[in-house]
Amino acid sequence: MKSVVVFNSRKKYGGGLGNIAKTLVFAFISLFSFGFILGLYFDGVGVGQQGKIPLSFLLKAQFYCGDVGDLTEVSKYLPALSESQNDSALGQWDVSFYTDEVTQANIPTFVRTMETKTGKESATVDLVKAPQKTLALTSLITDTPQVLIYCTHTSEDYAGGGTVLDVAHGLKDDLESIYGIGTVVSDTVHDSPEWYKSYANSRQTAEQMLSQYPDAKLIIDLHRDSGVKKSVSTMEINGKPVAKTLLVVGSNLTMKHPNWEENFTTATAVGNCLSAVNGEILRGVRVQKGRYNQHLTKNAILFEVGTNLNTLDEVRGTATVLAEGINNYLATISY
Repeated sequence: MKSVVVFNSRKKYGGGLGNIAKTLVFAFISLFSFGFILGLYFDGVGVGQQGKIPLSFLLKAQFYCGDVGDLTEVSKYLPALSESQNDSALGQWDVSFYTDEVTQANIPTFVRTMETKTGKESATVDLVKAPQKTLALTSLITDTPQVLIYCTHTSEDYAGGGTVLDVAHGLKDDLESIYGIGTVVSDTVHDSPEWYKSYANSRQTAEQMLSQYPDAKLIIDLHRDSGVKKSVSTMEINGKPVAKTLLVVGSNLTMKHPNWEENFTTATAVGNCLSAVNGEILRGVRVQKGRYNQHLTKNAILFEVGTNLNTLDEVRGTATVLAEGINNYLATISY
């Protein structure tokens, strides 16, 4: 009897191919129904502070992102409506993706089009589908710079040419091009013509930068060391010489600096992230008696990148490691 039933079933549905088709149709209907119900839920209650997300967007996001469980987290990074847009109408949410050439990560691109009283406006947001320990998501999607860099001793140079300002711009380029982290570098010269006024001059620059970018997560004073043997300040990465770096933390030994311990915590955390990238790159986190303008914020750090005996190529390699470490540090802090 069983063999007869199997024979008749295969004859009626075209054999095994018919059963496969039925299974595929059932799976598609089940998945679509699940996505539809989930979409209704999110469309009805809204997510986070972003307001309601249309069902069509949720369904597209499910197929592109592959993990509907992440949609609540993703919604935090979608651009919120400003107060001036309260009366505007949401024209379209859409999603596509591309593969980043540097990280090889699939990056969903979310697009919002608004119909406003003055016409149309749109916002595009790139989100890296990768662990936050590797890439700082929020830095990739914000127009606000996360890292500010200036050089108190702007004229500090390296063997064969180049200055700390060149390293600052190299670090900025890596942070932005590789990790999408908005970075601002000040080109202001602080140590000329009167070197002893360097920190007084750079304090004004730091204050201006913090005033203009109050949401920045790190402000870096970038220096180079001296009086250190090159053998102590140099290592190899992939067979090439690279300069080591030192983190310097100010204290309250000579001047009022109530938050120096919090700066020490920040420097230690950054140092740990650097050491996780390369265990030899960091010469240490050193507390010294000066305050180095770090009293202006709890997120100020001072890098001594290489020494006067290192070359620009060697410290440029250091900047690449610094960029990865800073990126990983930004991924560990709350926004």
